[in-house]
Amino acid sequence: MVDRIDGTRSSAAFFEAQSQRLGAACLCLFAAFFIGGCGGAQKSGKDASGAKAAQRRCLEEAAAPPKASENAPERVAISRILVRHAELDKPHGATRTRGEACVRALEARDELRDGMDWSDMVKAYSDDHTKTDGDLGRVTKKDLSPKLMRAAFALEVKELSYVVETNEGFQIILRTE
Repeated sequence: MVDRIDGTRSSAAFFEAQSQRLGAACLCLFAAFFIGGCGGAQKSGKDASGAKAAQRRCLEEAAAPPKASENAPERVAISRILVRHAELDKPHGATRTRGEACVRALEARDELRDGMDWSDMVKAYSDDHTKTDGDLGRVTKKDLSPKLMRAAFALEVKELSYVVETNEGFQIILRTE
C-alpha cells in the first residue's frame, strides 16, 4: 500500500495494493489447504520463521510489492529504512528473526504515517543509515532489485511504500523526487 508522507493515500495505489494483498492472501490460503501451511513447514503452531499472527500478516504483505507505474520517469530519488534479520545471507550482525524485522519495519512506517520525522526514524530504525541517512539518491530501474524497483517506481513524490522484503532485509521506501 502506498501512503503519502503527510498521511493521505492515493486512491489508485490503495485499490491496486488491496487487489495484490487479496491475491497474496488467496495464494496463502491455497498453500495452507493443499500443502499444510503458508511459508513452509509448520513448527508447533507457528510457521517456519517463528512468526506470530502480526508477524505473519506483515510477512505476507511484504512479499507482494506493488507493480511499477507505467508512467514512472526513468529516474526517481528515494530514501529507505532497512531492517535486517539473522536469516539473511549477509545479516551484518542482525539477531532478530525475520518476523521481528518485518514488524519493526512496519512500526517505523506507522510512526512516519503518524507524523514522525523521516531522519529521526531512519536513525532509530534503519540498520543502514550511518553513511547516507537512508538516502539512495536518484536511481534507475536497473539500479534496484526487482521487488525494490517495483515498490520505488510505483510511488509518487513524497509517497511512502509499504514494507518490502528484499535480499537485504525489510525496507520502507520514500520517494523524495
